[in-house]
Amino acid sequence: MVQKQFRLAIFTMIHVALFSQIYLAHLLWQTSEPHEWILGEWLINYQGGFIRRGLLGEILFQLSHLLSINVVHLTIIAQIIVFAVFLYSTYFLIKESPLSPATVALIFSPAFLLFTVWSWPYVSVRKEVFLYITLVYTCLYLQRSTPKGFSLPILIGISAIVLVLIHEMLVAYLSYLIIPVILYERRFGQLARRTLLALLPSMIVAILLVTRPTINETTWKVLCSSIQPVPPRDCLSHGEYLGAITFLTKDTFFGIQFTRLFTTPETIVVYVLTGLLSVIPILYVVYSYKLWERLARTVLFLIGLCFSATIVLTIPLFIVAADYGRFISIHITCISLTILWFLQLSPARIDPETHQTPFVWIGIVLFLINWKLPIWLLFATFQHAFPLISLLLAQR
Repeated sequence: MVQKQFRLAIFTMIHVALFSQIYLAHLLWQTSEPHEWILGEWLINYQGGFIRRGLLGEILFQLSHLLSINVVHLTIIAQIIVFAVFLYSTYFLIKESPLSPATVALIFSPAFLLFTVWSWPYVSVRKEVFLYITLVYTCLYLQRSTPKGFSLPILIGISAIVLVLIHEMLVAYLSYLIIPVILYERRFGQLARRTLLALLPSMIVAILLVTRPTINETTWKVLCSSIQPVPPRDCLSHGEYLGAITFLTKDTFFGIQFTRLFTTPETIVVYVLTGLLSVIPILYVVYSYKLWERLARTVLFLIGLCFSATIVLTIPLFIVAADYGRFISIHITCISLTILWFLQLSPARIDPETHQTPFVWIGIVLFLINWKLPIWLLFATFQHAFPLISLLLAQR
């Protein structure tokens, strides 16, 4: 009975996240011009030539012509469909998670599935949702099938290339796709080796994309003019207003200067605190279920190596871009999905030793409602990250 109520709570949370984006989609549909970030990132295409981040926009552009539909409206519809696929597949992955304070803290963390809700409307359906879908279906495949041959590695390899062509920053997170394979085999077996080999082409593609020069004015104009009936605001302002498309014309030095412009002692402290708070539920689950006892030292070393590689690869993102909350949330989401899947991987589950007293549950609730992860540096203030605490302090 209690487990059914837990599944219902997860199902409800899934729909809260979905409906928050449906309402945002409704607002975006009503606007006279597409949002330069929320939609602009998805509208980048190859009409002006081959550029980074253009695959998804090119697919949407071709579909809009094929279906004779406004490409902006098609993008809004696509965002909702893709987000719904992610949420419902995630529900099937985590619905049998054991009920405990640790798993509740992990599933309902403001840095996980509810990231889009706590920071609404600034957090929308971003391109990393395709990484999440790839990870979820990899876990589901390993959970329900017995991988044979090269089928799974090839699928992961093709997906990785697509992810990098959608957004080159996702190459930094590709290590998360091999961790479930290592956990499934409990070693660096044949399947894991084939998966690693399958990921190499995507890394080469990412290097080629990152080293390409920024797009010129002609390409930018063609790209903007291809978005009809009205392009995003950064196109309408002739690049004076920054957006996802305009940023393609900027170099790395501009990104560094832009990030420094919004970096203050307060933003650093806020992200250190919210970053640590984001990690606490993960550590709580690992400690409560003593997950390390289920793995050999070699496996732990390999997982640590994959995680370290991901951390190192994402460090440059924090130097050249201001979306700190976004980068942190991708880490937390991938790790959380993997842990929740691993808890169900074998029939023999380990019950947590944590005493589930009312005080523990009250502490979990207070933990979950007293902070949120700001999406980028502009919102990284104590008042925005800790609204309830800031409100109480203001009343004194």
